[in-house]
Amino acid sequence: TRRETRPDMESTRSIWRAEALPSAKGPLDADTRADVCVIGGGITGLSVAYQLAKNQRSVVVLEMGLLGEGQTQYTTAQLSSSIDCRYFQLEQWHGETGSHLAAESHTAAIDATEAIIRDEGIDCDFERLDGYLFLGPDDSAETLTEELTAARRAGLDVTHTSLSWTPGSVPALRFPKQAQFHPLKYLTGLYRATEARGGRVYTMTRAQGIVTGKHPIVTTQSGLKIHCEAVVVATKSPMNDRFAIHTKQAPYTTYVVGLRATRPIARHLYWDTGSAHRSHPRPYHYVRLAKDPNGVDFLLVGGEDHKTGQANDGAERFYHLERWGRDLFPGLEETAYQWSGEIHEPVDGLGFIGPNPAEGEKNHSGEPQRGLPICDLGHSGRAAFHRQHRTRRRGGDSAGSAQDSRLPGSHRACARIFSRVPAPRLPRGMELDGKDVGLPLSRLALQRPRRGGSRPRNTKPRADPPKKDRVGFSLSGFRVECRQN
Repeated sequence: TRRETRPDMESTRSIWRAEALPSAKGPLDADTRADVCVIGGGITGLSVAYQLAKNQRSVVVLEMGLLGEGQTQYTTAQLSSSIDCRYFQLEQWHGETGSHLAAESHTAAIDATEAIIRDEGIDCDFERLDGYLFLGPDDSAETLTEELTAARRAGLDVTHTSLSWTPGSVPALRFPKQAQFHPLKYLTGLYRATEARGGRVYTMTRAQGIVTGKHPIVTTQSGLKIHCEAVVVATKSPMNDRFAIHTKQAPYTTYVVGLRATRPIARHLYWDTGSAHRSHPRPYHYVRLAKDPNGVDFLLVGGEDHKTGQANDGAERFYHLERWGRDLFPGLEETAYQWSGEIHEPVDGLGFIGPNPAEGEKNHSGEPQRGLPICDLGHSGRAAFHRQHRTRRRGGDSAGSAQDSRLPGSHRACARIFSRVPAPRLPRGMELDGKDVGLPLSRLALQRPRRGGSRPRNTKPRADPPKKDRVGFSLSGFRVECRQN
């Protein structure tokens, strides 16, 4: 298929940037005090600030650039209870209770967003619509069967259906009452509502560091200080952690093209399952309709993700997205928009929302793709706080309740997502110090306990790796010595 582009199209520009970015008061120019300091002025940070200001807490927001200049402008702004890692995978990692709480949290976040838009009169093109998860061309029908069963166990009203494509139809799952909106228009509304309630938002102000303690102090690059009672880090990836969170998530680059739609297309959200086949993995895709400032419909087709830094073929990925979209939706015209963004995928499928390990801040990071990270401080009565010091992927010890009495309503946001049930351990009495451990690498996780020593835990793998992928290594204190690769 010939690639058609508009002559004036920038090399990478999202459809949302046709709207002006919200303007704030500018940089912080003196030391100040507040109940809470929020670092990050995207949708996540301003959602937190809005809830705090609404509950009569003084709040200061620090944004290193302009509002909406970060990843907020690169999202496709889908609000969905369908998640990227699938509910049957969440069940394997967190059990039925964890899966149910995740579904409840996502559903409550959509409802809370709709309530904010209604209460504050924000004109941001918000609309409720159905979402369809359909089978990728190389994926097995068992994927949808497993997901249907697991999603229903999680409490979602999901039904099996089919979508009529050209030349035939494809099986799909229908997720009702999803939503979409214009992210920068919503951000502008959040900013105005926060400021109207006394919140202070400063742009072009970089947070340099956090002095933790009973009364934290946030220092800026220019040397100014914000004295507060609590800190919320709402950046794409935490700026205050060197290892605790960065080692539990991976950055991915994702791509989007906007193709002009001249024929009617049903207004739904669409996601395919991609392919989980080990020998031929295939990235998944996500689709929605959006209007430009002139009211013209554009089909936004996203996907073709890869780990950041492991590919340098953006032009080819844009081409694949365009071709994939044209194959499924005939009659699309020129590509008027294309852009890429970066998201962080958590290792166990849930965003990191809650107390920072051993510190006095709250973090929000690692929200899976497509949908927007909405940080609900508990006013929906459902859990949106997933404790940060989950020390494993698919196994190990994790306690999953998180609350902070310094934040309003957080006692209702406390949810126990994991129970402290230890995973199977290595044989009793097995001496590890300096000895080889003959286990598949995917089955062994290491957790440093509170008081010295190293404590290996077996984790439940998807499948044992082939013998050539098995490694032997020895443990000496906290050092792991690889004997292969």
